Amino acid sequence: MSPALIVSSKLKLKGRLDMTPVEGGVPQEIIDLILDFTDKKALKACSCVARSFRYTSQKHLFSDIRLKPSSRFWLKSDLFIERFLKILTRSPHLALHVRALTLVEGTGIGSPVWMRTEQFASILVMFANLTKLSIESQLWLNWRSFPPALVTALHGTMALPTLTSVRLRHLRFEQSSELISLLQCSRNLEFLGLSQVYVRGIDNENAGILDSPLGLSSLELDPFLRPLIHSVTGAVDLQRLRFLRTTISSTELEAEAQRLLDSTVHLEHYHVHLSHHQTGTSTITLRDLRLLRTLEITVFFEFATSPDWCNPVAWAARVLSSVPSPSRIQHVILNVHVDERELRYLSRLADLEPVLTAPALAALRRVTVRLDALDVDFSISGGEREVGEALPALCRLGLLEIVLLGLT
Repeated sequence: MSPALIVSSKLKLKGRLDMTPVEGGVPQEIIDLILDFTDKKALKACSCVARSFRYTSQKHLFSDIRLKPSSRFWLKSDLFIERFLKILTRSPHLALHVRALTLVEGTGIGSPVWMRTEQFASILVMFANLTKLSIESQLWLNWRSFPPALVTALHGTMALPTLTSVRLRHLRFEQSSELISLLQCSRNLEFLGLSQVYVRGIDNENAGILDSPLGLSSLELDPFLRPLIHSVTGAVDLQRLRFLRTTISSTELEAEAQRLLDSTVHLEHYHVHLSHHQTGTSTITLRDLRLLRTLEITVFFEFATSPDWCNPVAWAARVLSSVPSPSRIQHVILNVHVDERELRYLSRLADLEPVLTAPALAALRRVTVRLDALDVDFSISGGEREVGEALPALCRLGLLEIVLLGLT
């Protein structure tokens, strides 16, 4: 039983459901402190115990909301919206507790189209204290399919002075100006994540240039295409970036990634995600990233299905070799996605050790290898031994850290 339920049980025995101003009662600050460390299941019970429990319980219960209706086609989306709207209409203060809001639509074939309704627009404007907004889907969402009322509501949400983080996933914009007009509403963004965001064309060469570009500290482009890059580079002050992630799905986009890197000045953490098989060369160079402290590289070991010339380890080695000398990099992270057939190929990581122990990386304090399973039906626990044997020098120096993900 959680501490909050223990307190509430004792109160029930004493017949005291409201502890404020009662002599000998628990101070409100103590109640709030207990509720701060209580799980959501207990918070639901605590919110019904007493008025002194209700506010803090509801604040935690509604701080992070994920709206994702059932994908079963026989459940009408309008019922989902009506029920949620009824809750907020009866208790409008609940919407003010919401800090992080995630909207998910198009979760599968036959799933209801719930977000693109006039009714939802009236709900969205109620969240006046948002700090994080995420709009995502497993299917493509076309921006032009949003009704005008929803577009207006989204622009208003982006303009909230409290909003500092936005993530868009699987959205399609016909013209770059549509994305730019959405981004330029927000002036206080610190994080922007664009995952599978497609911009079909650039309708105006100056459409992506803002008078005052967004002063982001973190930017994720996963993956990205040229029209999207044009939109982002004109809307973001790249010189203020501290964190950048780019997923590279073709050799042509390596040059685009390099242009982004060349525009950064204070970058401290760069995450490059290799997502193509043309690994013979790499045009990415880190020589000008003098302030870089953390370098993260994600690769896939798919040798059973990849061409014979595919060698993601060699590609990663070339990127590592391009760091300035001496480098300030203290942490290198290698995210390796592997399936059961490819565990034996982890021995190829040995090709990275000469680079990781070179004088250019003398400031290195830790190398983290994260193993994740492409197939969830097997355990990758055996990969820990393979990695350790491939990087013995790092083990002896006490630099190697192995993290196993995707365990079954």
